[in-house]
Amino acid sequence: MSRAFQLGFIELGTQRIEPELRYYTEVIGAKVTESEADGSAYLSLGLDHHNIALRASAQAGMRCFGLQVTKDIAIEDWATRIKKHGLNPSKN
Repeated sequence: MSRAFQLGFIELGTQRIEPELRYYTEVIGAKVTESEADGSAYLSLGLDHHNIALRASAQAGMRCFGLQVTKDIAIEDWATRIKKHGLNPSKN
């Protein structure tokens, strides 16, 4: 049966990127792999380009997440499965 086997990334919105960035780099040990002009940052915990994305946002909280899934199902079928649970998947 097809399944998600790993969390790919999580994108967090924050009103104050700098304190969040310090927390993830100094406490958690993540490395900044990319930054954007608006202060947004991508952070890696190891092998992947990023596991955490921090975005400037008026509302703090989780904006989206990505899953790594087995290859035995088409992405469109995953989207259909997810929609049945009230979520709104997108393919980015």
